[in-house]
Amino acid sequence: MTPENQHDHHHDHHQLGTPELSRFWILFIFSLASGLQGLQWITFSSFPTNLAEKYLPSLNEQTLQTLLQEGPIMYLILCAPAAWLVSSSTLGLRQSVLLSVWLGVIATFLRACPSWLYTEEERQSNPSLGWYIHAGQIVNAGMAPLTQVAPSLLAQVWFPVRERGSATGIARISNAMGRGVAYFLGPWVVQTSGKKSSGVSNLFIFDL
Repeated sequence: MTPENQHDHHHDHHQLGTPELSRFWILFIFSLASGLQGLQWITFSSFPTNLAEKYLPSLNEQTLQTLLQEGPIMYLILCAPAAWLVSSSTLGLRQSVLLSVWLGVIATFLRACPSWLYTEEERQSNPSLGWYIHAGQIVNAGMAPLTQVAPSLLAQVWFPVRERGSATGIARISNAMGRGVAYFLGPWVVQTSGKKSSGVSNLFIFDL
């Protein structure tokens, strides 16, 4: 056995000693954070455009398309810095995941602010309130690189070699699963509300 193989074997043996529930709990929390980011980002595609306009007049079809484009744009800008932060001693994996969770909370709070701070009449007469939605979407997009560049590192740190492929796959696909859930959750929350415009408001609050 070469020194490199001995090192890998020792590293693998050490990781096997990690409590079973601990590493899967960490994988679950990470996957949940990533899934919620995807769910929140795709919110505006999960219900008809006319309902978004009833919630805020500025949320027309063109604005909704812009909101969806803000995600990929922010990802391109932040992907490289996020990869450096996750793997560096400056922030590291744990702090990067915590940062992404806080960004998700802030993003959802911003999107829910028009529902909490303004009445329906005030929302209809004040189109400038759309900045809350844009700010929330941009912050949510800033969360994505931190969760999407980290799955392989998470698997390497917490899982033995034989489990790394599965752990990486679960962590990586969780974001897409969150987007899939949004297509069921969004229409359900909106349709079960008495007023359709309040249904969009309830959806943002439910996300939080």
